Amino acid sequence: MEQGAAFLYWTVEEKAEFSSELPALIASEQAWTAREHPDWGYSAPMFTWLILDHAHGVPDEQAIPQEEALEKAKAWLREKMGADAALLDTARVSACYYVDEPAKPQWVFRFYDRTVMKHEVWLDAQAGSFPRMSGDEVQALADQYLAQKLGVRAETLSREPVSRYLSGDSWRVIYRGPGNTAVHTVEIFDPRGWGWIDGEFTSAPEPTVPAASSD
Repeated sequence: MEQGAAFLYWTVEEKAEFSSELPALIASEQAWTAREHPDWGYSAPMFTWLILDHAHGVPDEQAIPQEEALEKAKAWLREKMGADAALLDTARVSACYYVDEPAKPQWVFRFYDRTVMKHEVWLDAQAGSFPRMSGDEVQALADQYLAQKLGVRAETLSREPVSRYLSGDSWRVIYRGPGNTAVHTVEIFDPRGWGWIDGEFTSAPEPTVPAASSD
């Protein structure tokens, strides 16, 4: 691995190896603390849970090769999200191979401009489809939220571009009224569809937007 590189930028093989060893390391530290300093208690460092939040694996022969998957992800961002091609070419990319569902492994690419994540793409590692919503689908779903939950017509307001929020786990759409004042904020967890309107939790609207694109 690159000397001093953050876990984000390790190879998928390195991530899989380290994440498989980490639970035993945590258990060993916990046992040592309980034995040597029983009054201390033990709490694993925050970064360990960030690493173990997903099951990391290594692609097999049925998986789309990493470079091919990355090019598909870039094309999807350009075509579906209107992402800046120059940014995609210069961004530092973090690649993960998640096997949370072993039969449905996922390539996940996160694009960083310095320390800021600009884009995140999930790609079915075998089928080549995109299980997460596109920006257009998110916008349509946010409009449905306003109409069905608040009785507000989205076309009467201006909208900021759809953006990722909370380290890529959800989408955020901000609606502005007269004087460019923010009047509504919709946050949607992807791909589950539920989220918040103006800070209040809400279930997904019905009917929901069509399933995510497979091209």
